[in-house]
Amino acid sequence: MLGFHQLLEVVAMMLELLLLMSDGGCYSCSLLLGSGCRRGLLLLLLLLGGLLLLLMVLVCRLLLSLSMRLLLRHLDQLLSLMSQLLLLLLVLLLLLLMKLLLLMLLLLLLLLLLMVQSLLFLKPECMLMLLLLVIAFLRIIGTLAM
Repeated sequence: MLGFHQLLEVVAMMLELLLLMSDGGCYSCSLLLGSGCRRGLLLLLLLLGGLLLLLMVLVCRLLLSLSMRLLLRHLDQLLSLMSQLLLLLLVLLLLLLMKLLLLMLLLLLLLLLLMVQSLLFLKPECMLMLLLLVIAFLRIIGTLAM
């Protein structure tokens, strides 16, 4: 983090850079900036951009300081909330695993029905009706489980 003295040093260095550029002491700077009104406008934009950057740094430091104070003040509540969120996440994960288990059960049942069809030589229409009954039964079980 930049301290106040470092921020003042950065401002001083920016002003020195602007003086060097406006003085024409640097040939590459004069090539970059050009001359006349364009040079003055670019120098002004550079100064405003630097000041805006410093203002953003100060605001970020202030917000970070305030958020750390707020965090330390309400740390016990945040830890309680985080434990509740972790518990909720665990419950949602278990529900997802239950749904995956039901889906696997449905797939196994479908495989079993295909085996029964091949053994009993059922017509496809009868097999479709049997499959729809099994799916309805599993949906009822799934609804009751949730």
